[in-house]
Amino acid sequence: MARPPSGNNNQGFIMSTILVVGLVASVIGAALIILGLEALRNAGVNVNKYKTLALNNACAEESLFLINQTPGYTCSGCSLTIDNQTCNYDIENIGGDNRRVKTKTTIRNVTGKTLVELTVNSSGTISIISWEEVTDLP
Repeated sequence: MARPPSGNNNQGFIMSTILVVGLVASVIGAALIILGLEALRNAGVNVNKYKTLALNNACAEESLFLINQTPGYTCSGCSLTIDNQTCNYDIENIGGDNRRVKTKTTIRNVTGKTLVELTVNSSGTISIISWEEVTDLP
């Protein structure tokens, strides 16, 4: 019986191994790139979420200032712009000394909403009943 040359089998095995290792490394590299891009996208969404929250809080604070200066103050469709970003807010009298402040900000498809309920007396003293980030405004 004739034996096949041993050099050819080893070279084929080595080439196959190199190809498989290269393929596995390429798949792992592609997966890491995809995971990195997804992490960057999520980081951008989180930054915009915190920006909307900060701007909503600024609007609510502006509302409290206005109410403190003029206890009977109300407004609808008011806005506050900071660093080229705008927050819209309403100040509602919901009966007696009770007020409701609703804020809404959208930054790059991320929308944040804040609802503040408070009481105010005739001298402008404000008592916060609740202050929360909400998904829907009443």
